[in-house]
Amino acid sequence: MRHPRLVIYERDGFLAEQVRELAREHRWVVRESRQADACLKILRDPGPAVLLIKVDKEALDGMALIGRAFESAPHCPLALFFDEKQEGAGQRALLAGLAYDLGASAVVFPPLTQSAVEDLAAGLMAGAVARDA
Repeated sequence: MRHPRLVIYERDGFLAEQVRELAREHRWVVRESRQADACLKILRDPGPAVLLIKVDKEALDGMALIGRAFESAPHCPLALFFDEKQEGAGQRALLAGLAYDLGASAVVFPPLTQSAVEDLAAGLMAGAVARDA
C-alpha cells in the first residue's frame, strides 16, 4: 500500500505547517499545491488521500475546486477551511451549505487552531485508509 497523502491546496502554507508533524508521526506524505489542475492530478494517484482546501478572499477558486475534486476523486474526503471571518451566521451557513452540496466532508471557519486542523485531518485520514484497505 502506498503511504497515505494529505493533499493541501492553499496560498500561504498555513495548513501544511499545522499538519506537518502529525503527518511525519503517521508516515503520511504531505503534497502541497497552489494550482487546481495539479491538485486534481495528485488526487488521481492510487492510495488513500485527504484534500484540505484553504479559501481566502483572493482564492475563491477553492470553492470551485471542491466540485471538481469530488467528480475526479469521489472517494477522497475533503475539508474546506475559510481564512477570513465571514460576516454573520447567515453567510457562514450559506457557504457551508454550498460546500457540503459540492462534496465537502467538513467546513471550518476561524479561528483555525492547530489542534482543530490536526484532529480533522486525522479523522478524515482514518476513514480514507479504512476505505482503501
